[in-house]
Amino acid sequence: MKTAPCTARPTLGRGWHSVLAGIAVGVMAAAPALAYLGSRASRAEQRASRDPLTGISNRGTALQAFHNLAAGGHPPTVMFVDLDRFKQINDRYGHLAGDKLICTVAARLHRWAWDHDGLAGRLGGDEFILLIPDTSLTDAASAARDLRRAIAKPITVFHHRRHVISPSATVGVSTAAHNRNWTEALRAADIALYHAKRTRSGFAAFDPATVIPKVLANAAAQAATQ
Repeated sequence: MKTAPCTARPTLGRGWHSVLAGIAVGVMAAAPALAYLGSRASRAEQRASRDPLTGISNRGTALQAFHNLAAGGHPPTVMFVDLDRFKQINDRYGHLAGDKLICTVAARLHRWAWDHDGLAGRLGGDEFILLIPDTSLTDAASAARDLRRAIAKPITVFHHRRHVISPSATVGVSTAAHNRNWTEALRAADIALYHAKRTRSGFAAFDPATVIPKVLANAAAQAATQ
C-alpha cells in the first residue's frame, strides 16, 4: 500500500530568504501560485527539492542551502537528528505507523526550524538535518533540548487497535567553526551524534578537545571486547 506524502512545505525561517534567493527552496515559496498556473517546470522543481514522503526539504536542497549560506559568509550550525527506536516501532506497529511517525516528526522539525529561522530536511530513513543560524555551544545545547521536547509529544497510531507512542531523538550538533564544507559539517555532527548515542545523553555538540577523544576511547574499548 502506497503512503500519501505529508503536506509540509520546505520553506525557510523568516530571516534566510534573502541569503538563499535563487535556489530551489526560494522557488518553493511561490509554489501555490505556480501550481495554480499549472507550470510543469515549477512542479518538477518541487519534486526535485522535496522529500517524497514528508514534503520537507530533501538532502539536495539542504546541501544547496548549506553551500549558499557558507558562500555568503554565513555558515550555519548543523543539527543531525536520528529517531530513537524507529526500527522497533516500525516492526511492532507496521510500516504505515512508521510512515506516520516519520511524517509527524518531519512536520514538527519543519515548524521548529521555521521558528528558529532555519531549514529542516530529511536525509533518508529516520535521519533528518536542520540548518540554523550559527550558535555558541551553550546555545546549541539549549536548542537541542528544545528540539527534543518538540519531537517528544505523543503520537497516536493504529495497528489492529489504537496505540500511543512517545517519539524521541538523539541530536548531534556541529557549529560553524567546524563547518567549512558540507562533508566536514556532516562528519562533525555525525561524530557528535555517535557520542550522544554511546553515552545515552540525547545530545552532544562536536568539540575536538572533548568529543573526539571520548569517541576514540569508546571505539577502542569496543574493539578490545570483540
